[in-house]
Amino acid sequence: MEYSYPELSDKYPNLKEHHKRILEALALRAILAPEKTMEQVCNEHGITLDAIRDLKKRNPEAIAYQNAVGELILEDTKVEADEILLKLMRSENEKTQQKALELFYKVTGQIGSYTPQINIQNNAPATQDSRVILNEIEELERQLKSTKEVVTVDFEEID
Repeated sequence: MEYSYPELSDKYPNLKEHHKRILEALALRAILAPEKTMEQVCNEHGITLDAIRDLKKRNPEAIAYQNAVGELILEDTKVEADEILLKLMRSENEKTQQKALELFYKVTGQIGSYTPQINIQNNAPATQDSRVILNEIEELERQLKSTKEVVTVDFEEID
């Protein structure tokens, strides 16, 4: 996977281009391919891990550049993750939707400030499945404490 960082090109003048490529590969490894070791990445680029460690000791721009690249990769990855989360929220599977919404509120920092109140109207006899569903709803209510909006769920019949 190749990334390009033109916005960083002038900010680190004391780094050679081949060092930048290796530092980029190390940043990519840490975020997107953690199964690879740093030594493997260095070997793929024809340099030893000790040489990279020495570079980072001698030139503080090396660490700063690798961190800046890592931040850019995370920004790109976050956009992709947000798109996936939105697709999950539109899923046909209700459990998937619920989990995706819960994650959405956690990610946006609203988990403590947004708690739907669920009013269940149920005339049907409770079954094992309905008890499981009710327990899950009660657990979600416990997790989501302070209410700003009221959501009413009308279960005419729970099978």
